[in-house]
Amino acid sequence: MNNLTKTAISGGNIRRSRVVYMSDQFTVLEMSVATSFPPFGIVQDNSRKAPGTAFDTSLFAAASGDELLVWAAGSVALAECGNTVTAGKMVTVDSTARIINSTYGAATSLPVLFGWEVGKALENGAAGDMIRIEVMPQRASTS
Repeated sequence: MNNLTKTAISGGNIRRSRVVYMSDQFTVLEMSVATSFPPFGIVQDNSRKAPGTAFDTSLFAAASGDELLVWAAGSVALAECGNTVTAGKMVTVDSTARIINSTYGAATSLPVLFGWEVGKALENGAAGDMIRIEVMPQRASTS
């Protein structure tokens, strides 16, 4: 597995280790369950200020107009859990761009209109935990 990273421009405040989508030419925004755009990847887990210094006080990986690192498809990235996440399961996003277990196809056989999965959880986690995700954006399938 390769770690494929891309540099993108932040279209707004983006919190660390959150899922983003490409909103414009190499401009990314935090993804929520309401977006119909596919996930682009997971942003860096460090702040926009120099890590390990007194300036490292920001909750954000980037502010609007900043460059940031995005772990793209084919990478393993740290992502923040929004709820309990199970290793080996496909994950999607909650309303704050954190990862949660995907439930697409679990309760219905209707087509999924805007269902995107971000990738596969490689570890178990609970709300607020940072766990490794294999980034593999794909349209969720109903089963």
